[in-house]
Formats: sequence, C-alpha cells, structure tokens
Amino acid sequence: MRRPGAIWRELVTNLVRKPVTVTYPKEPMLLPKNFRGRPVYDPKGCIGCRICERDCPSRAIAITKVAEKTWACTFALDRCVYCGQCTDSCPKKTILMSHIYEMATFNRQTLIETTAGVPPPPVIPAPALDSLPLDPQQLLNIAAESRGDACVAPTGAEGSEVKPAAEVNQEPAAFGDPGGL
Repeated sequence: MRRPGAIWRELVTNLVRKPVTVTYPKEPMLLPKNFRGRPVYDPKGCIGCRICERDCPSRAIAITKVAEKTWACTFALDRCVYCGQCTDSCPKKTILMSHIYEMATFNRQTLIETTAGVPPPPVIPAPALDSLPLDPQQLLNIAAESRGDACVAPTGAEGSEVKPAAEVNQEPAAFGDPGGL
C-alpha cells in the first residue's frame, strides 16, 4: 500500500455524496423515452403482412388470421429479447414497445400473451322502406299467412275479416311448404 491514508479521503467524499442507486421497489424508476419494455399489439391497424414475424430474431411473434381483415398476435415473452425489431419493421406501427418491465412469474405459460382483433359485426342489409308493411291490415295478413291458421281477405275488399282456414276450405300450409306460393 503506497498511501494508507487515501482510503479516509474516499470515505469522507462518499459520506457526503448523494447515493447513485435508487430505492427501486419504494419509488418507481425513471425510464428513458426510448426504453424497450414489453411489446404491445394494436389489432385495429394491422394489415397481416407478417413482416414483424419474419424479422423477429428470437421467433417470439406469431400472427394468425381471425377473420377477414382481422388478425391476432401472440407474443412469447419468455423468448423475446426486447430488441424492438418488430416495432421498427411494422409498416403500420401496430406493435409498440411499452415501458412495462416487471414481468417476473413462476409460471412460464403466463408469458405467452395473445391479443386478438375483434372481427367486425356482420352486415345485415336493412329491408327497403317500400317492402315494409305500413298498414295494420297488411301486418295482420302477413302474420296470418306465416301462421297458416287463417286466411284474410285482400286489403280493400269489403268485409275483410279473419276467417279460420276450415271455413275457407283451405288446409293450413305446413312450415316451409312452398305449395301455398
């Protein structure tokens, strides 16, 4: 030891200096702007090109088709190296690196995360306004025809009343029977 008293100088400067470490669990860490945490998938903008899947060096991403123009993304976070290559290669920027870094677990299966896009609801064409019965008598005629238990005189005829099928000498049509058409 060349200078045995040098340690006292170092000890005094470290007693006065603010600590460099952070009391992590008690206070959150300040993360840089470009921190690469857990990847997050936004299914709304995904076009299903699978460039992120091809560019991932650890093969931690799987893109699957759910419905027409709807995709699901599965991240194997136990294989991910958090390099951010998927974020850089995505043309629509639907994969982003979050600031989530606390992912410790005892079960490896919880690190496989699937985010699925919701398929759009089926489009049911609305009936045309002309085809809707506006007259109450037309509604009664349609209801009677669908039941097959009564026959109604055409709209506008005198004495239009509901008569049982037996009085009209007509048998009720079976369900799905095209004979009455």
